[in-house]
Amino acid sequence: QTYYWRVTAFAGGGKGEPSAPWRFSTLIRPPVLTTPINRAENVPGLPVTLAWERVPGATAYDVQVAPNLAFTTILDQVSNITDTTTTVGNLASATRYFWRVRSIDPDTVGLWSVRSQFITGVLTTVDEWKGAEGVRVRPNPVVDYIAIELPEDQLKDQSCAVDVVNNSGQVVLGPQGYTVGQTLSIKHLAAGTYTLRILAGAKRYTTSFTVVR
Repeated sequence: QTYYWRVTAFAGGGKGEPSAPWRFSTLIRPPVLTTPINRAENVPGLPVTLAWERVPGATAYDVQVAPNLAFTTILDQVSNITDTTTTVGNLASATRYFWRVRSIDPDTVGLWSVRSQFITGVLTTVDEWKGAEGVRVRPNPVVDYIAIELPEDQLKDQSCAVDVVNNSGQVVLGPQGYTVGQTLSIKHLAAGTYTLRILAGAKRYTTSFTVVR
């Protein structure tokens, strides 16, 4: 925001003329980091999703991830993101990481946000999740909602956790709880092929489905 200011002197003889106006502009404020929450532990997923609040007036954001508080080594850096979320995949299990974001508007680049930190859990890629007979999505292809069929002899009437991963390895839905018989909304997903991951206790399953629009 641009502000204008001036000074007027007062003395025994009265009020003087105002000075010539000067102006200054404030930097756009940094965003508030939301996900993962600061000092979160056992953060799942590979890649890990980072998210922050949108800043009024910001047209883009820069993100940095570092293995140390001083950010002397940058593990991952993404510039000019127009969304308020990104992912980072070059991470190790059970390791502490620091991240920060700054706002960009058409005129300036703002200051970095308060640094946030998280500790990864045991990270697994899509390739480490195994398919299983009897695990499938109905209908397939799908438009708005899917139902998940699970092996009755192993997971009948059980709740589990599910998420959806795109072809780039980014988690685009979840993780969230799921009970057999429910439907899962995928209305926000673009057309394409996705991988559904299912975590039930120590068991991990995966299957694919196609979204049509």
